[in-house]
Amino acid sequence: QLNVKTFGAIETSSVDTLRKNNNWRVGGELSFIIPRFVAPFKIPESNYAPPFTRFTLGYEWMRRQLLYTKNFFRFQYDLSWKQKNGTEHVFAPVSITFNNTTQFSDEYLQKINQYPVLQYANKPELLLGMFYNFTYLDRAKTAKNILYFNGNIDIAGNIAGLLNKPDTAFSKKIAGAYFAQYIKLEMDARYTMKLARKAEWANRVVIGLSAPYGNSAYLPFSKQFIIGGANSLRGFRPRQLGPGTVLTSADQQITYPQIGGDYKLELQTEYRFPLTGMLYGAVFADAGNIWTKTELLYGPQGKFDGSFLNNIAVDAGVGLRIDVNVLIIRLDLAMPLKKPWLVPANQWVINDINFSKGAWRRDNLVLNFGIGYPF
Repeated sequence: QLNVKTFGAIETSSVDTLRKNNNWRVGGELSFIIPRFVAPFKIPESNYAPPFTRFTLGYEWMRRQLLYTKNFFRFQYDLSWKQKNGTEHVFAPVSITFNNTTQFSDEYLQKINQYPVLQYANKPELLLGMFYNFTYLDRAKTAKNILYFNGNIDIAGNIAGLLNKPDTAFSKKIAGAYFAQYIKLEMDARYTMKLARKAEWANRVVIGLSAPYGNSAYLPFSKQFIIGGANSLRGFRPRQLGPGTVLTSADQQITYPQIGGDYKLELQTEYRFPLTGMLYGAVFADAGNIWTKTELLYGPQGKFDGSFLNNIAVDAGVGLRIDVNVLIIRLDLAMPLKKPWLVPANQWVINDINFSKGAWRRDNLVLNFGIGYPF
């Protein structure tokens, strides 16, 4: 199969740092798929389904309206196969991404003097890596419980580091670009219990760990763990939670390519129930945060240490879902219950809830729109 794909996207907001600073994305992808293994090593095949080998070339143009333009070039060679129903493997021996940044605005160049770390944030970057992904889904039609697990390991820069050993972070280049070195692990586990009358109780745990080393002081921004938003902690907007006890400034939210971290913990639970016809309701709670390995990006407040559980953010809310068979339209209204950036004695803000006060509603109620369930 020869597949050609194009895509485009815009991210905008009227209430946070994306105001008048839209993110625009346009790109394309060309992939060639062969229905068998094409590899210099042997992988046991299953009679359940044919394996696939995929070669992919991709390009993406991204413009941050007030700041700069990014260009991403990708090549990937991967193998995918199923052992049995519900179990799938994807192994990419070669995954290469090169990105460079151009068309810097004067405003952004001035910010580099204020935040010296930005001098590394948008230099030419090369990711030479591999990854393995495992997915398991146990979902029999008659089963009361549904179990889903996805695990991923992503490694970059090992061979490059052996051939061109860095003395410190951001000290070595290949073809004019800094090469990244890291090991990244991520686990997403979900358990859904079916109850009476189309009701169900869904739960999710996400754990992310990483070890940037050598030529990298932190995970590349494109690989960092993020939190908040419609499919994560719904009582916190994207880019406005963490890492750790940090409350990022407007400048950081605007100028950093991404507000993320090297570690992540996320917990979600949700009770879903029918209302009438196509309408379904939900009550949910979310908890979690992200952290960094070093103090370089956000200072000591963002660094992972033994007190990380004290930095957990908590929210709760209610949702309305419209099931039109081909898709689910979702509205979730959430509010924070614990804000980790406040002093420890004031982090739980339950006693501050005041729905009748306009200022409180404006600062605390977050309305999320989504297609499909959050997990």
